[in-house]
Amino acid sequence: MLLGLLWVTGVTGFALDELQALALDARRTLADVCRTLRAAGMSAVAAVAIDMLGDFTAVEEVRAAGLTASRLIVQSLAPDARIEMVERARDLQAAVGGFKAFAPLPRTFSAAQPTTGFDDVKLVALARLLVSNIDSIQVDWPLYGPKLAQVALTVGADDIDGVAAVETGLLGTRRSAVEEIRGNIRAAALEPVERNARFEAIA
Repeated sequence: MLLGLLWVTGVTGFALDELQALALDARRTLADVCRTLRAAGMSAVAAVAIDMLGDFTAVEEVRAAGLTASRLIVQSLAPDARIEMVERARDLQAAVGGFKAFAPLPRTFSAAQPTTGFDDVKLVALARLLVSNIDSIQVDWPLYGPKLAQVALTVGADDIDGVAAVETGLLGTRRSAVEEIRGNIRAAALEPVERNARFEAIA
């Protein structure tokens, strides 16, 4: 079963490292900044970058302030740090819990040391094997493209992120991004299921 983000519920914003920088600039504590954002209507931190996270207690501070933090990402990743980063995601979940998805493929790429599609697929498979305590392994659709995302579904990924919440209709119903994703999921012998930002399936 695949859970793909098609509808947004609640107000989500900032990565955790951005909140930490904001708190530092404002000379406030992370918890204080999170409480202010919660009071203003924000319900969740968009992502926690495992490679930019120092002490695991920062996640606990965010949650204690009333914000959800359920998505782990990797901002950048050196080729020789793949196993270490995946293990760190597993250890963070074991320490503080609450994460619903882990996106092991980095958000930024090194021009000097680019990965190949084979490297990316191996990393997804490694994440699925080692991070058994997080339900979903995620791949970003617009960042990695439909072909790699589709192959990733066959080696352990089960969540596609980056799907537009609103269709423009410019390409017609059959060529919309949502229909393309659904078609690729079915071609991988899986059943597409919509989810919301809380990782709840939409009936």
